[in-house]
Amino acid sequence: MRASHGPEHIALSHDTALAVYGISDVNPSRVHITVPRHARLRRQHPKWIVIHRGELRPTDVTAHEGLPVTSIEKTVVDVLTETGRLELVRQAITDARREGYISAAEANRLKRHVNKQAHNYETMREAKEQSRL
Repeated sequence: MRASHGPEHIALSHDTALAVYGISDVNPSRVHITVPRHARLRRQHPKWIVIHRGELRPTDVTAHEGLPVTSIEKTVVDVLTETGRLELVRQAITDARREGYISAAEANRLKRHVNKQAHNYETMREAKEQSRL
């Protein structure tokens, strides 16, 4: 995927991708874009743009309504990893399945990933509480 007149391997991502797909109640106040880690940005970006750095594989980016957007799977993993908003990503998976963006098998795989992360978050939280005692 190549953005029009721009570098390869960039895409709308995170909360913005959720909004583009319409797969949650998220209403981001800023536009989230993922660019390569080593991309040099020549200008100061507006405050309403959030730049995330990471490498996007070809399977991580798709065109949705003509826009380069991270895939459902990449979007869910990114939002979960960076924010820990479990209910938001669970809603996104359910909505993505209902809208036909992902198969039942993909939805189940993502749900297992989210549940594993939820368990990890709970374990870390308990460990922090124990260390305070």
